[in-house]
Amino acid sequence: MTFSEYLQLSVSSPRILVEIDIALPNVQWVNIGAGIWWLAVDADYSAFIDATLDDNFSAQTFVNIGSVICSGINLVSVSSLALVSTTAQSYYWDGSNNLYVRCPNSDEPGLFNITLGIVYGYSFDEFIPVGANQTYEGRLISIPRLTKSRDPLYFGRISFGGGSIVLINNDGAFDTFAIDNDVYGNECRIKLGFDGLAYSDYVILYKSYIGQLEISENEMVVNLDDKRKQLSRPITYSCANKNALDAIVEIIQQSYSYITYSSVFYDTTAWEAAKVLVDNVTINMQQPKPANDVIQDICASVFGMFDTLTDNRFTFRIIDTSATAESTIISTDIMNKIRVSYDPGEVISSVRVSYDIDGDVESSNYRTWLTDTSEETAVWTKYKTYNQKDFETWLADSAAAQSLATKLIAYVKDIHGITRITVPIKYYDVEITDTYNVQLNRENSTMLGTKKCEVLGKSINLNSVPTIDLDMRIV
Repeated sequence: MTFSEYLQLSVSSPRILVEIDIALPNVQWVNIGAGIWWLAVDADYSAFIDATLDDNFSAQTFVNIGSVICSGINLVSVSSLALVSTTAQSYYWDGSNNLYVRCPNSDEPGLFNITLGIVYGYSFDEFIPVGANQTYEGRLISIPRLTKSRDPLYFGRISFGGGSIVLINNDGAFDTFAIDNDVYGNECRIKLGFDGLAYSDYVILYKSYIGQLEISENEMVVNLDDKRKQLSRPITYSCANKNALDAIVEIIQQSYSYITYSSVFYDTTAWEAAKVLVDNVTINMQQPKPANDVIQDICASVFGMFDTLTDNRFTFRIIDTSATAESTIISTDIMNKIRVSYDPGEVISSVRVSYDIDGDVESSNYRTWLTDTSEETAVWTKYKTYNQKDFETWLADSAAAQSLATKLIAYVKDIHGITRITVPIKYYDVEITDTYNVQLNRENSTMLGTKKCEVLGKSINLNSVPTIDLDMRIV
């Protein structure tokens, strides 16, 4: 059975894997083509080099590689040796013995400090997944809810719930773990699969980076960091009337020169589709600011969301509640009682949008503002409230500011019910800003019926029976 087929079963045995990569330096490489270098775990290179040269290499004992870091650059995992030859800064691990890498600029490995992310695997109970080469120790106590959400009024900002993985340490296995291993900043992956499913078909639900470790007599706590936190390097950036997504690409590359615009680092299909829909921005920064904050300000300027996929590639989504619903979430899949919140505090009667920022930030009037009061009377008549909100942007001109103001007003001039539904793990691929038709009904009768809803938040709980909480805004 496939992963998708297991998801549809009413009764199944889900398996959760946690993989922590421990960095192991490696200097054993054999060149097998232009820019391609090979590591054989068993140190048998006799098919490609003179047998006597094998004496310079020694067999290694690890069984699985989860990542490869080349002088601080995470190489991208590809699915074949052929793809290594065409993909910059990539690697291919065949799952058992052979690792192939392509370093930055196709240079030789000797010019870099290369570390292999050796997989240490854990689960709630000890087992070997079908087709895996290692045992996943039954040390897992808990994992964080995998949470992603956004504020309904602040469009550029996605927040990720913090959290940590807790592992059993009653036997002292982790007592010197933080001292003995190169672990900080390495990858950590949380995977979902099922009894009987091949290890290669497990799905990565979350990929992050290892932060603080806390070790006690009973537990080791591994704190996780979101990839976007690595974009916190302070920058100053300027551009004039540039496409907003091109500006984001430049900011990221300014922060990390090796992150070039390609399908290796970006979901280029989604990025290009969004690029034609966004306005231009003009930025003239006088003071340094974390790169991720600048990116979020750009997103807020163009009614979009900067996000990462589970494979850690960057993507961009436009908020468009008029888009066709992805599918229908049926009432029998909703595991909780329906409760809908209607908050008049989220209604806005008019907006002010800033644009054309002057570089003289010492002046108190360095922003130009456009005010849209077109719905003010209608909102007062309907909700008996005046509520104006300011939106500071990097937009270049009044036309772009008016376009954003029109979108904002349409989005916030009415009360929209917000509800949280709990659904099975089969909805794991639902994303923020997606729209779904949701059957919001009582157990045996109609309540609201089928409503089109926008996804505001997603929280995956894997500590018992896997479920997902979805925060939905009724469109």
